[in-house]
Amino acid sequence: MNQSDVKYKAERWAAAKKKIDELNAEQEQEIEPLRRAFDRKAEPIRQRYAAEIDKAEARAQVLQDEIIDWLGKQRSSITVESKHAIAELFKGEVESRNRTVDVKKFLKFAKTKGDAVYDCVTVAIAKAEKLLGKTELDKISERPTETVTRTALRLK
Repeated sequence: MNQSDVKYKAERWAAAKKKIDELNAEQEQEIEPLRRAFDRKAEPIRQRYAAEIDKAEARAQVLQDEIIDWLGKQRSSITVESKHAIAELFKGEVESRNRTVDVKKFLKFAKTKGDAVYDCVTVAIAKAEKLLGKTELDKISERPTETVTRTALRLK
């Protein structure tokens, strides 16, 4: 395939995209009256249930608030199970999935590994800039570049 072929195929693609847009618009024109008719017919049903749903949601919220309040006053972990629900409070320590490393301890233990230790260390840019200032940090920083390939096919 050459540039001429690509130009030809791009025009065919644009025509196909235009046709898709036209068909979608036609489809929406046919569906919209049905959607409006459905909404009109469904509105009385929605209204009939609205007050009852609002009342049930308010009741559920009050119960939830009372349970959460009660759980919050407990001194230790507790689980209360009913037939269809579980109210639970956990107090205790959990191990985080993320580890943090004490830098001073790390450098002390890793110093025997030579320069390889620096492959393990990164600098928090915002904190380093606050400590040294932007100008000083820029003097010792690099902004690496990367080779990027982008392809696109878009309508004008």
